[in-house]
Amino acid sequence: MTGLVLDLFCGVGVAVGLRALGLEEVGIDADPAVCATRRAVGLATVRADVARYPAGHLAGRVRGLWASPPCPVFSSAGNGHGRHVLDLLGAAAADQLAGRPPLAAAIVAALIGADHPAT
Repeated sequence: MTGLVLDLFCGVGVAVGLRALGLEEVGIDADPAVCATRRAVGLATVRADVARYPAGHLAGRVRGLWASPPCPVFSSAGNGHGRHVLDLLGAAAADQLAGRPPLAAAIVAALIGADHPAT
């Protein structure tokens, strides 16, 4: 297959899989850490807001599209409130694995729910 696979909100995992399939991938993401990680492992990367990226020059060159937008609760693209409760999420996972009711999950839901609209 010829042509690019455009990877929006890119990470590394999909790119590695596409590369293993022999496909050419270019990732676009606004997160500097994501872009630095991709570049460090030799992946073609554009640091940009995918909603504002001028993609006209790609017309006729893109054969596939992969888009996996981040969860705004945990991402810098959203309100990020979820990053403040990662310990509680870990406790909820441990509760579930141990067969206990995940009380921490209810606390997390309350903290990052409707009372904290995206900014």
